[in-house]
Amino acid sequence: MLIKSTHCVLFALIFLALGSSFRLNAQADDASIRNEKYPFLRQDINVIDNNLEGLKHFYRQLDLLLSGKKRTVNIVHIGDSHIQADWFSGKVRKELQEEFGSAGRGLVFPYRVAKTNSPPDINSSSNVQWSSKRNIHRSGNMPIGISGITIQTRSSDFVLKLGVQGNENKFNKITLFTEKGPLSYNLNVSSNPDQSKEDLNPSISLQGNELSHEQAIYHEVIAGESLASIAETYRVSIASVKELNHIEGSTIYAGQKLLIKRTKILNHTPISSSQYQDYSSVATGFHSSSQFVSTVYLPEAVNTVFLRGDKNMDSQNEATIYGIVLENYEHSGILYHMVGVNGAQFIHYNNSSELFLEQLQVLRPDLIIISLGANETANKWFNGDHFFKQLDTFIHSLEQNTPHASILLTTPADALLSRQYPNENITKARDIIIDYAIRNGLAAWNFYDVMGGLESIRNWYNTGLAQRDHLHLTKAGYELQGTLLFEAIINGYGSYRAER
Repeated sequence: MLIKSTHCVLFALIFLALGSSFRLNAQADDASIRNEKYPFLRQDINVIDNNLEGLKHFYRQLDLLLSGKKRTVNIVHIGDSHIQADWFSGKVRKELQEEFGSAGRGLVFPYRVAKTNSPPDINSSSNVQWSSKRNIHRSGNMPIGISGITIQTRSSDFVLKLGVQGNENKFNKITLFTEKGPLSYNLNVSSNPDQSKEDLNPSISLQGNELSHEQAIYHEVIAGESLASIAETYRVSIASVKELNHIEGSTIYAGQKLLIKRTKILNHTPISSSQYQDYSSVATGFHSSSQFVSTVYLPEAVNTVFLRGDKNMDSQNEATIYGIVLENYEHSGILYHMVGVNGAQFIHYNNSSELFLEQLQVLRPDLIIISLGANETANKWFNGDHFFKQLDTFIHSLEQNTPHASILLTTPADALLSRQYPNENITKARDIIIDYAIRNGLAAWNFYDVMGGLESIRNWYNTGLAQRDHLHLTKAGYELQGTLLFEAIINGYGSYRAER
């Protein structure tokens, strides 16, 4: 088992000095056991290609996190059905959060309300029917946002329950990606299942485009600022800032996010997109970096939240939900957001997800992992030129909208074509992905070769790691895939530190 970070500066120094040897020893033992059990694995090539160039920004953020200069590192993992189940991405999340700390569950979606399969730790239900749309479908007038799936209802008296399992997933900060404006129902947020609309605490009640609540005000430190100058700016005492942020001395760092105060704000209008740039150093209890985003702080960390609809204007006729981020703002560590859609291809994120990129910016990703290509290669009419074009379009869109994020491309797993024939399309897609990453300064993980290459899915199936369709892995198979990716990332981080 890898050492868990306690997120204090003293431990960070010990971790940076000694942690690499402990990790490598533990991984070597695990790898030896896996070699005996799964001799077809190529663990000797389990590395991140173009690691130092492609993941430099991400590794730098991990440094800042461990040294206490940064509170949260955001990772967004984008994919298809191999990701929607969250066994693969969930294993990477678990391992990274055990290593670097957990800031919460991250982006979630009420999958069961949308009548599709859900990650095992997410529960959702509602008293009314919701329509849904995935980005693989062009029909329907619902736009697609951050989750690649959208739900919508025209019942104003809806109650939507969303819960996550595990104490490590408790949250006290909720970021809602919803449609707002005069056509949308009011949205009330509560952690109390028995609370009526009349009894809802106004501190967590979204009234159309307005909010009445207790607001947590943060300040992101810029170079040259001191505790004294920040306290003077906000008209608070230095002692209160130090107490709220558990600061013993007087040292602060550029980029550090400080909790300044909590204050009652009435009928606060969200910051518009045009205004947001002027307020980029202040993260408030309710703000919007776009017309779709609202943030609510709860008085205590919980596992379940209830969203309730309310109509008080004739124009209001629907509620639309794109996704929900669950976070514990009292903890520092990794926020690992999963975006997986059954059947998705690059073209669906390019052409059928009109709000995805705008809403992705709100997550401020430090690393974007892309696990697509399985559905393109499952088609016997696979076209390499078309695949390259869609990959290139998606990468350029990400770079334009999230310019500071590191990008890690992963190759699809081996699979059989029509459940019985070797699928050389995956070999072609692998070559395109790896070559594209190297030529464009991105990182890549060649899982196709690590798992054994062409027809290795047969070995995975025979050892209980793949399902009968010889396309999807079992829970054990996805968790092994997640472990292998985590080890490649953490070893890459060790190489990065050794090079400095």
